[in-house]
Amino acid sequence: PFSLYIFIDDGRPRVALLAYAKDTAAFEAELKKNEKNLAAGLEPLFLDVTTAPKTNLAFRDGTYLERPVRFTNVDASLGLSIDYAVRGRQWIIGTSKDSLRSVLDKTGL
Repeated sequence: PFSLYIFIDDGRPRVALLAYAKDTAAFEAELKKNEKNLAAGLEPLFLDVTTAPKTNLAFRDGTYLERPVRFTNVDASLGLSIDYAVRGRQWIIGTSKDSLRSVLDKTGL
């Protein structure tokens, strides 16, 4: 199962996706290994047109409500980024910091 959310962030539409992994350990290992290409794979979720590079992006660690998140900026001029969190079997990913935070707040994750 999955849920798709649309969030208006500073007047621009952003998408957040909540999906479930069957095998959490395998999922997290593959996610880390393929993280640099994640933005290219998620490009259909970018509702703004951008020509920014979407491969070999460097993700950084962060926290929200004292829980780990990972993020990378895709196009700073448009406020596009990939921000994600793994909470047990749940993978929450947003195309902006605030879209991710909105879903985390709404779902209590």
